[in-house]
Amino acid sequence: MLRVLGLPPQGWLTDQSQAMVVIAIMSLWGSAAFTTVIYLAALQDIPSELVEAATIDGANRFQTFWQVILPQLKSVTTFVTIWQVVQAIQLFDLVYTTTRGGPLNATETIVYYLWSTAFLKLNFGYGSAIAYVLFGATIIITAAVGLYSRRREARSR
Repeated sequence: MLRVLGLPPQGWLTDQSQAMVVIAIMSLWGSAAFTTVIYLAALQDIPSELVEAATIDGANRFQTFWQVILPQLKSVTTFVTIWQVVQAIQLFDLVYTTTRGGPLNATETIVYYLWSTAFLKLNFGYGSAIAYVLFGATIIITAAVGLYSRRREARSR
C-alpha cells in the first residue's frame, strides 16, 4: 500500500526507532475493545435524570458532557488507567511474538527481560528478583494512581 502511495518501504518491526512505537500501538488497539465496553457500561449506569436536569437548566451538549457525564466517569477512568498501566508494565506477548526483544533490544520490556533471564539464561535467582521488583513497582504505581484519584476527587467536592 505504501508503494502505491509512492512512499518508501517501512521497517515497522525491524527499525530500532519504530519497533516499540508499533508494539505500543498494537497493544493499545488490542485493549481498545475492553476499554470501550467498560466505558459503555459506565455510561449506561449514569442516571438519565442527571442529563435531563442539566438540559432543563439550559446546559448544551458540551456543557452536559463536561459538567455531568465526565465527573460520573471518574472512578471508571481511574480503574481503566490502573488497568492500562499494569498491562503496559506486563507487556510480554506482543514482544515475544513479533520481535523477541529486537532489534538491538529496542523492544525488550521488563517482563520479556525477566523471561529471557530466567528461562533462556537459566538465571532463576536474578529472574525471581526482577519479578519481585516488578511486583513492587506495580503495587506502588497502582497505589499512586489511586491516591491521586482520591485526592483529586476530594478537591473537587
